[in-house]
Amino acid sequence: MESRDWKNFQTTSLKSFIYLPILAFVLIPGGIIICYAVIYQHEFIRGLPGFPFISDLGVQPPSNAIFSLLFNWGALATFATMYSYYKYVIHTSRQSKLNIAALVFGFIACFGITLVASFEWIDSFVPHMIGAGLTFAGCIVYFWMIVSISWSLVPDVHSKSIVYLRIVIASLTTLLLIAGGVGIMLVQVNKAKFFNMTSILEWCLTYLSYLFLLTFIYDLRNIRTTEVNLKLQRLTNNHPVTSSAPCTNDAFVDVV
Repeated sequence: MESRDWKNFQTTSLKSFIYLPILAFVLIPGGIIICYAVIYQHEFIRGLPGFPFISDLGVQPPSNAIFSLLFNWGALATFATMYSYYKYVIHTSRQSKLNIAALVFGFIACFGITLVASFEWIDSFVPHMIGAGLTFAGCIVYFWMIVSISWSLVPDVHSKSIVYLRIVIASLTTLLLIAGGVGIMLVQVNKAKFFNMTSILEWCLTYLSYLFLLTFIYDLRNIRTTEVNLKLQRLTNNHPVTSSAPCTNDAFVDVV
């Protein structure tokens, strides 16, 4: 094997990363509306004591397949958004344990979404509820960590207005999660009376959570390029040599 010299260069990737939170919003909150529209005339929905929970939209075909598909892709888009913000913080400030912890809780929340999407509550109640718990609890912890990180970046990177907006949304989602937890317990006591209240709280919590994610557009709009680094191994005098260089279409290897 022979190799020619490697040329260093930078490759342009996505022109703007703002499409990641937008895509996540379209896939999950938008997907909820799609599933609701598909199953609106179904007997299962008409048989419920009130307005359906989000999980009720994913138990009957064909909406269950749509629900699973959109939520799994939405989880991926959500984590991609969180990871992009994680990298943004590193490059605009510095790495910190709080930034790493926020990414971990973000991953936990996204993993919870995949559990909700993959296990229907009628057939697999326990894993479905574990997924819901991981999703909502993970999101709340993640939001407050992001608020703390955002505040530390004022005024050099963040303006106070975006931090105040995130504080308001994080506070509302926290209150909704508490109220929703109480509502679930009340549903066990009087399903007909508290079903509507609890299901509407769940919808509001979900949409507010993705509204928080949309605030990342403020930060991700500043990202224009990304560099891809590859570690390449070549033979020089029959000895392997490892080098690292950005990947571009000018790099090449001849194999004989």
